[in-house]
Amino acid sequence: KISVVWWNWFDLGIVLSGVLDQWVAPMIVGAAHGSGAGLPVSANVLRTLRLLRLFRILRFLKLIRAFLQGDVAWLQSPAFEIFMSAIIATNAIVMSLELDYDWSGWKYVENTFLALYV
Repeated sequence: KISVVWWNWFDLGIVLSGVLDQWVAPMIVGAAHGSGAGLPVSANVLRTLRLLRLFRILRFLKLIRAFLQGDVAWLQSPAFEIFMSAIIATNAIVMSLELDYDWSGWKYVENTFLALYV
């Protein structure tokens, strides 16, 4: 499908503009301060490439709109409510264990719960 291919090329352009912004811009600043490590690229070009990121955000908003307009009736099913209740109860137990036991892996457990909640 042509729209999918176009979005892939668009994403590549945005990533490349980010690389230019993060890696090439410091070289430009280095040239401006006389360190000799700079490249002759206009800062206006980099600012223009930053605008492409805005279009990527708009694409993300389009995906959110498609998700919100989709069928989410399964969220109100008893099975999902039981599943989420079990997750919340397990999280409460884990939070109480975090107070008693010092373990470096708690952050991974909490991030797993966060992923389930989101």
